Amino acid sequence: MKIGVIGHTQQVDAVKDLPARARLALAEVDLVLHVGNVGSLTFLRSLQDSFGLTFAVYGSQDLDDVKRYLEADTVVEFANRRIGLIFEGGGDQSLRLPSLKRQTIKPETLSEHLLGKFESVDCIVFGSPVGGFNHLHHGTLIFNPGPMFDEQGESGSMGILEITERVMTGRIILV
Repeated sequence: MKIGVIGHTQQVDAVKDLPARARLALAEVDLVLHVGNVGSLTFLRSLQDSFGLTFAVYGSQDLDDVKRYLEADTVVEFANRRIGLIFEGGGDQSLRLPSLKRQTIKPETLSEHLLGKFESVDCIVFGSPVGGFNHLHHGTLIFNPGPMFDEQGESGSMGILEITERVMTGRIILV
């Protein structure tokens, strides 16, 4: 099973506005996970119309209509694997991910914090405005695809999760 993982699409009105490389990668997935800052329900519907099954959580920059429609975190289950979805570790200001970028938060500290948000998951996929994060911590994959667009509106990254009978892996793709 192949899962597309995206976040930070608030500058996008429709799937056709995504970078070509992102559209190409998403065309090969079984489903899409969106980890916050969706932008609009119109875009979310465009994702579902274009790529099928889509699950999402809201982010800090999402408007109230998106926050009423989505949850802050959720657990989805595919191929006998449980995947927790959350944006920025629940918004804990002490663990804001720009600090991770400056190396003040160790990957193990962030992983432990995120693991505390969910029970019995095989993977935690989280949204964050900083670059990607792909870390295996005590058998649980902790994965952030990075933002689809950076603060200047330039193309960023997305992720692909692959699930086989034996393993779940994450890959970050620059778009």
